[in-house]
Amino acid sequence: MFLVRMSKVKNFPMYQTLMKSRLNYIFEEEAEYKSNHMLNKSSN
Repeated sequence: MFLVRMSKVKNFPMYQTLMKSRLNYIFEEEAEYKSNHMLNKSSN
């Protein structure tokens, strides 16, 4: 796929930052979901 091909080219740092931002996005989404879930639980 596109990302794999990119990593084989000289764009490796760009590929790394792409993956990092993707991971950060996933973690932020998860953390937000968890905190909302906790708020809902405590409000009940």
